[in-house]
Amino acid sequence: MKFVVNEPAALIGRTLIISDVHLGLELELERKGFFIKDYWKAEVLRLNSLLKKTKATKLIVLGDFKHDYYGLKYRETRLLDSFLKHLDCKDVIIVKGNHDSSLESLQGITLIEPQGLVLKQGGKTFGLFHGHALPSKEVLACDYLLLGNTHPTVEIKEGKDFVFYQKCWLVSTMKKTKNKVIVFPAFSELVGGSPVNKEKPLGPLFNQGLVELKKAEVFLLSGLKLGLLKDLSK
Repeated sequence: MKFVVNEPAALIGRTLIISDVHLGLELELERKGFFIKDYWKAEVLRLNSLLKKTKATKLIVLGDFKHDYYGLKYRETRLLDSFLKHLDCKDVIIVKGNHDSSLESLQGITLIEPQGLVLKQGGKTFGLFHGHALPSKEVLACDYLLLGNTHPTVEIKEGKDFVFYQKCWLVSTMKKTKNKVIVFPAFSELVGGSPVNKEKPLGPLFNQGLVELKKAEVFLLSGLKLGLLKDLSK
């Protein structure tokens, strides 16, 4: 598995993996007075560029492919159809997240239930799921657990008054089995994030204390290692 430098994406063989695209969020923002016309076009161009750069032939989304804005179902469906039509990759797998209702009617994707799927590459097993629900036993037994859901960022302070946030990777292990846990930053540029050095990551793996957070490592998208989460939280 390789992280794609400066991108919230990873590569396993020829498979590109991203999480939390939240297509259709612009429709909710429009209702609140923020008009971002055809934002999906910028996102599909960005993803196509990434597919070309990595030479990936398959795309897996770790949940929340859509934002699920219930008041605009028709417009959201048209937006999703247009996105997939313009996407250069036609082998698209989506692991259902908590925002992914009604994706069963969408053409051109393979839909996986929230319990996740197992990917094998180079003698290693990778368990892929969204993270809002516990994965299957088969997924939990994998060498690497890849999930999204929490939109990890890190809060960085400069002086007393200036604070900013950067997307980050959170890398840890399960407490009992010691298999790796990798939390993906959100692919969408519109969604907010949870500062992992201020708040506990979301989802049952973290709520039930199954992940070793004290020894978790934090990396920026550039690959820069910021250190251990326990030190960044002080």
